[in-house]
Amino acid sequence: MSTPPASGRSSPLMPQGHRYADDLEGQNDEELEGLSAKVKLLKDD
Repeated sequence: MSTPPASGRSSPLMPQGHRYADDLEGQNDEELEGLSAKVKLLKDD
């Protein structure tokens, strides 16, 4: 059996838990970017 790729997204053979954690990390990154944008808007006011 070959080593799965670092990103669980591309491999359905990975345990569901790994893919779930991967997705959570992606969501957190998006939320952080949104918060940063909001903070910039508030500082500009």
